[in-house]
Amino acid sequence: MVTIYVQQSSELTFTCKFGDQKVDAFRQDDNALTCMVPPADRSTTVALVLVANGADVSSHQQALYEYHESAIFHYLYPSSGPILGGTIVRVAGRFSANLALSCSFGEGELFAAQHVTSSLIHCVTPMRNHSDNSAKLVVISSRGHEFPLEELAFRFEEVAHVHKVQPAVFSLEAQVVTVFGKNFVQTSSTRCLFGRSISRHGIWESSTKVLCQASLQRTGNFSLSISSNGIDFSPSNITIVSRHVYAIESISPTAASSAGGAIVTIVPTAFCRSTRCTASSVKAPTRWSWKSLPERTHVMFRVCDQGRHF
Repeated sequence: MVTIYVQQSSELTFTCKFGDQKVDAFRQDDNALTCMVPPADRSTTVALVLVANGADVSSHQQALYEYHESAIFHYLYPSSGPILGGTIVRVAGRFSANLALSCSFGEGELFAAQHVTSSLIHCVTPMRNHSDNSAKLVVISSRGHEFPLEELAFRFEEVAHVHKVQPAVFSLEAQVVTVFGKNFVQTSSTRCLFGRSISRHGIWESSTKVLCQASLQRTGNFSLSISSNGIDFSPSNITIVSRHVYAIESISPTAASSAGGAIVTIVPTAFCRSTRCTASSVKAPTRWSWKSLPERTHVMFRVCDQGRHF
């Protein structure tokens, strides 16, 4: 549909001529006519001529109308992101390389879309001051034609915050940690980011709790943040610790006089299941000695490193 603004007489009957194709013109008001654009079999530019009672009335102000391949949209990813903006939304479909496109997320402001390939464009979300569960994404051509993505709404979410993690210290082996915070959104795309690069699947339990698989396969201190769309991770000041696990290989002797004073030797073993670990990279003390108590009792041994139990 195109709109033509022209001074007109009620006695005239107008048509629009797109190249060699004629279509009826309809009066909108005293100064505007609308014409339904006829189809074209290829991308091309044609002359747009206004005809009144069979006579060309616009030959001295000939306009051009450009046909281009229609954009076809399949899906977008992610379909949600924080109200802080900056989420790169990947829109998949079919797009003409010479078609300049812009994106709007429901509030009219336009942002240039980036052509990545003939089947992919990127749109960056703007900042919002409130959450919105159904912001309609509209892609607009440079000529003003709108391609509303009716089934491809984008959800603006409140920013998630991490308050604490339990346990905050854990072993190299696979272990689930519980993350407490707020504004966690129920989605199958929940991810947990340890440090800057270790991303693990997360399980949403509530708006204040997420479970994370903490199989890091390396020791050290790591920051932990949460993402509901798998891409944008929440800011976090939480630090967790991953470390080696020691086990007791042997105790000798296993019994001693109740009078006390016997020397008990404990031999620990270091476990490391990472493919990066070698015998030299994981070191455990070769043995510890402990003096028995002067009374009859059973003792449970727990190996500690700098006050931390294993």
